[in-house]
Amino acid sequence: MKFKLTLILVFVFFTLFSNAQKESRITVNSPAKKVVIQISLDNNALSFSVNKNNQQVFQKSALGLVVDGNDLGKDVSIPAKSKVKTGNETYALMGNHAQAINKYTEVTIPLQHANLSFQLQVRAYDDGIAFRYIINSPKPIHFEKDN
Repeated sequence: MKFKLTLILVFVFFTLFSNAQKESRITVNSPAKKVVIQISLDNNALSFSVNKNNQQVFQKSALGLVVDGNDLGKDVSIPAKSKVKTGNETYALMGNHAQAINKYTEVTIPLQHANLSFQLQVRAYDDGIAFRYIINSPKPIHFEKDN
């Protein structure tokens, strides 16, 4: 009986741990939740969709860059948990407005493609979105195209 209970607990632990490490859908909400970005990993391919004010503005679309012949939107995995950050910055301006406001929610997603580790930063603003690829490589890389 003790052995069965231990075995069940070990199974539950590994199931929970592996699910936490293998995110396949990541949602990024803007600060006021006006914009919602859904990042998906289906069949090892990255995609995104965007809703604004509960209306779809981008249907599911492919993400990725082709770097040195490798499509970083395909055959990828998420090896670790994403990191969430919020920003609320203001900047002085000259012109019609005295200051600009930079308020966002940012999620940094660690990704792996073959031997290349990289990150995808996704930002949701109340009036827009942004994507940034961070590729740390000891050698120069060549960007061929984006998806």
